[in-house]
Amino acid sequence: MRSNKGAAGIDGITVDNFVQHFKAVGDDLIETIRQGHYQPLPVRRVYIRKPDGG
Repeated sequence: MRSNKGAAGIDGITVDNFVQHFKAVGDDLIETIRQGHYQPLPVRRVYIRKPDGG
């Protein structure tokens, strides 16, 4: 993403911001996952209307 200057995702975090954020919380996040305590946030479903009704 960095090489093609990819845009920020739905959360608005850019690649550079992600790197800074992960450096701050990455170790704790990895440990939480290893311990089996990680609970991801629910995903928001969005339906996109299509011209053919599908």
